[in-house]
Amino acid sequence: MKEQNGKLSRDEFISFVKAVLKKKSLEENKPLYFEYRVSGNSKLAESARRFDAFAPDGFFRYQEPVIFEFIDSKSKQLEKRIQTIADDYRKNYEAETIFIVNARTSAEELDLTVWDINEINKWIKEYPAEYGHVCSWNIDRKRTTQDKEKFQISENLYRDDLYQKNNDIYTNAIRTCIEEKKGVAIVLGAGVFEGTGSKNLG
Repeated sequence: MKEQNGKLSRDEFISFVKAVLKKKSLEENKPLYFEYRVSGNSKLAESARRFDAFAPDGFFRYQEPVIFEFIDSKSKQLEKRIQTIADDYRKNYEAETIFIVNARTSAEELDLTVWDINEINKWIKEYPAEYGHVCSWNIDRKRTTQDKEKFQISENLYRDDLYQKNNDIYTNAIRTCIEEKKGVAIVLGAGVFEGTGSKNLG
């Protein structure tokens, strides 16, 4: 469990938070939109800013519209960044802002609604199925990425004819050893038989 290192990977963080928020919104039967860009005649539409998530009819104990901001940061000025965003939103939008942060914060000093890694760790226990799904998806995605990287490396080697160049180097080195030395020992693994011409040392 990620409680041990105190932080989820960025992909796990974003995916897990979205899964939990979506489930909570369904439980409350209230709409929730991700990657939401305000438009139309709404009072919130004074800016083209896009929110990580937006609950127009409220969320949890909040009755007014709620803006969600997901922050995955190692910045030493994390609290300052949160405060700057909060001040901007208070000035421009008639909505409550909830910050969900993939780190530990001094939330009590901000006088803001901040759900940090401590809250996320509670969610991991409360929503184990969603967390397990996110972790499995992340592992599969990493494997796919690694397979693609391996294929690309192999493709580049063949394209640049590096295998042939390396084989030529090794072959020439062995030929030199045979020509300059009186004896050469070759160790062969399993699967080599007398029928191939190898000497029977038995």
